[in-house]
Amino acid sequence: MPAQRGTRIADDTSDDHSELSFVLHAVDGGASLLLTHGLLRPGESMHSFGAGSHVHMDGFAAALVGSASTERKAAYDRLYPSYVSVLYGPLA
Repeated sequence: MPAQRGTRIADDTSDDHSELSFVLHAVDGGASLLLTHGLLRPGESMHSFGAGSHVHMDGFAAALVGSASTERKAAYDRLYPSYVSVLYGPLA
């Protein structure tokens, strides 16, 4: 089966516009999903997108195995400082 591809332009009211692309293809009895989040503006939104995407992917992985992920806000709050640190250095 050929790879399935798609792109979505994310546009919200905070003027943060980005592009989320995906490629999905069959791999040895399963599937491979490659997500690319692009057109992010450098600066304050990048760490927020990173932490948010991480939480969404954790929720997606949990759903695939039949588990519910209900602690998204707590997970985001826990991950957010790590993304700030990676992008800008350790928090003071």
